[in-house]
Amino acid sequence: MLPARVSISIPAWPVPVSRTARSSVSCDSQQITAARCVPPSPACQTIGVALRGPHRQGVKDVPGSALKEHHVADEPITSPDQRKPENIKLTRILVIVGSLGLLSMVLGNHQGNVENLWLVGLAASGLGWVVIDWVLRRNGLR
Repeated sequence: MLPARVSISIPAWPVPVSRTARSSVSCDSQQITAARCVPPSPACQTIGVALRGPHRQGVKDVPGSALKEHHVADEPITSPDQRKPENIKLTRILVIVGSLGLLSMVLGNHQGNVENLWLVGLAASGLGWVVIDWVLRRNGLR
């Protein structure tokens, strides 16, 4: 029996937009990290970690380091519809050829019909995917 409180986390849908650049946090006189600001330590000053504020004496700037100001408006945004499109013609051809190959296996020398059901079912699902994808792309829904 399950406990009284059972929570199931559901992933967000549609797919959230992913950021391609590293986020920067503006903290005065603190060490910049990806998630939070922590106070600077002497060890960080000796190895040259990007620090801000008056305590940066003796730390040299490294080209391309995190000292550069980043603004959210300057960061590129990629969403699922901006990715490189797949080769749909090749995919359709391969699915159709694979479905025909599965249907050709029905003519083999086996005794039962369970194999026939699986072969026909898999071939029909592949051809069904091709038809549904074609209709969705024709109507501009995909």
